[in-house]
This record gives sequence, C-alpha cells and structure tokens, in this order.
Amino acid sequence: MMHVHLTTMIVLVNVMVMAGKVIVVV
Repeated sequence: MMHVHLTTMIVLVNVMVMAGKVIVVV
C-alpha cells in the first residue's frame, strides 16, 4: 500500500510541475 501511495504522490507532483511549466510558457 505504501508503494502505491508513494507512486501516486510522485505522479501528482509530476502533473503539477508539468502544469506549472505550461502556465509559465503561456
């Protein structure tokens, strides 16, 4: 369960970073 939770957190962080880059580009 911990591994799954950790993976989810990493994915959410990656999405936030990608969204932030898109906002900066726009």
